[in-house]
Amino acid sequence: MSDDPTNEGMLFASFERRDEFVALQDTILALDLTVEPTREENSAEFDVLRRLSLIVCMFIDDARCLIAPTIVEQLAEYQEQSYLLDPYLEDLVIPVAECLRTHARTCTSDLSVISSKTRVGRLADLLYNYIKFRGYKTITRFFPHEIVDVTIAIDFIRLPTGPVAHPSQWTLRYVVLLWLSLVCRIPFDLDQFDEPGHKGRTASVLEATGKQYLGYAGLEREGAAVLLSRLYMRKDAKQQLFAFLTWSTSVLQDTKQLLSVLCEFTKSGALEESRSSTSTLMEISESIGKSEALMSNTLVRKYRAKLLSRTALRLILPRTKNSRING
Repeated sequence: MSDDPTNEGMLFASFERRDEFVALQDTILALDLTVEPTREENSAEFDVLRRLSLIVCMFIDDARCLIAPTIVEQLAEYQEQSYLLDPYLEDLVIPVAECLRTHARTCTSDLSVISSKTRVGRLADLLYNYIKFRGYKTITRFFPHEIVDVTIAIDFIRLPTGPVAHPSQWTLRYVVLLWLSLVCRIPFDLDQFDEPGHKGRTASVLEATGKQYLGYAGLEREGAAVLLSRLYMRKDAKQQLFAFLTWSTSVLQDTKQLLSVLCEFTKSGALEESRSSTSTLMEISESIGKSEALMSNTLVRKYRAKLLSRTALRLILPRTKNSRING
C-alpha cells in the first residue's frame, strides 16, 4: 500500500469508479466474438482489460494474475473491503455472463460459427476476475440459470473445435464448469433432456465432463470438483454417487483430485446421502492413510483431514430444542 499516511485506515464508502468501470466493460461486451482482433485492436482490448483489472481485481496472489505485477501495490487499497462491491455485482456481472451465454448459444446452434479465442477468452477473464475478487459462490448466483441453459452449457463445453477446447482457455473452462455446477442445482428432472431410449444420458454427460477435468492441473480441477459435488447432491443422481464412491476407492492411488469432490460433497450434500456413504468414505480415508506416497503430500493430508472431520460432523445428531433447554 502507498506510504502516504492519509491512506492508512481509509474506508471506501462505495464503488467510486463505477461509471468508469461500466464504460470500460461495455467496450469489451460490444466486441464481435466471432472475429479475431487485429494487432492494433488486440493491444487496445488488452489495455481495457488491464484497466478493468486495475479497478476491481483486489486479490493478486500468484502468476495466474491477469495483469502486470508492477501495479500490484496500487490495488492494495481495496484489498480488505471487497464487500463494498456487493450492491453493484448484479448489474456488473449479469451482462458479462449473458454475453457469454448468447455466444455459447450461437456456437451450439450453428456449428459453422467460429469463435475468436482471444475475445471469448477476455470475456472469461473478466468473469474470472470477479470470481477471484469475490468468490465463486457469490458470483455464480448471477450466472444464467434457466432450464434451457443445461443443454447450452453442456454442448458449448463439449464442442470439439470450440474455444473451450483451446489449451490456453483455462479461465473459460473454469467459468463454464462453474456455470454447469449452478444449473445442476435447478430443481428439474435431468431425464427431460434425454433422447428417447437414452434415459440418464444427460446426467452421464455431466458426470463424464466433471471427471474429464478432474485430471487437469489448473483451476479446471476445482471447477470440476464443484460440478461433480453439485451433481451428486441431486436426488436423481443418487445411484451415480454410489458408483462414484466405488470408483474413487479403486482409482484413489492415482487420482488425488477425487478428494476435493468428496470434501465438497460432505460439506454441502444432503445429510441422508452423507450418512449412508460413511463406510465408503472411511474406507477411502483409511486407504489414503496406508499410502506413504499419498501421505507425503501436504495437500492430500489436508483433504483427508477435511474428509474425516466433515464425515464425523455429519454423524452428530442435531440438538433438539428440548435438549438445548435441558443442557
